[in-house]
Amino acid sequence: MKRIILTTLSYLLLSSFAFASEDMAMNKYKGFYIGAGIGTTNFNIKGVGELFNDELTGYSSESDGMSYKIFTGYQFNRIVALEAEYTKYGNLKHTFEFDDEDFTVKTKRNSFSLATNIGYTFDNGLRPFSIIGISKVFDKHSSKDELDFKLKEKGGSVRLGAGLDYQFAGVRGLGIRTAYEVDLYSDSRVGSWIMGVTYKL
Repeated sequence: MKRIILTTLSYLLLSSFAFASEDMAMNKYKGFYIGAGIGTTNFNIKGVGELFNDELTGYSSESDGMSYKIFTGYQFNRIVALEAEYTKYGNLKHTFEFDDEDFTVKTKRNSFSLATNIGYTFDNGLRPFSIIGISKVFDKHSSKDELDFKLKEKGGSVRLGAGLDYQFAGVRGLGIRTAYEVDLYSDSRVGSWIMGVTYKL
């Protein structure tokens, strides 16, 4: 009788352990996560001369400063996640030349995005992924020279990106991310390469 009881208890304990292990294996591929990153700012603006009726005799632009991102999301399984992100881009500096006179306009840009993160989480912790979604972009333009103006703009854009996540095996929940993401307009794009950390809750 004791042997039967011991055998039954052993079976129940082993079964519980097996189910718990299976549940843990499934759960490590889903759940909420948060992250933050820092990176470069790059951009491309088309048709600047057309905006000024071809009166523009010279134009140059450059980025000034880093991009900063914070994001959060929910991973449903190995493949699909939904992600929300705030991005503060580095300042964009535009120099216009009219009749041998230079005028400088500085643009501060940030955006909020909601996107689908599609990839595949391998057992070794690597997850290559792509991003597709929408974003709301906010611009503040200002100039302190003879133009002396301030202007605020906002609009929608498409958010695209690709990257790689890695979850450390020895530290539960902790990971790193490298990615390139870009906000696309009809006449311009602004993007950034980032390196960041993630934590799965």
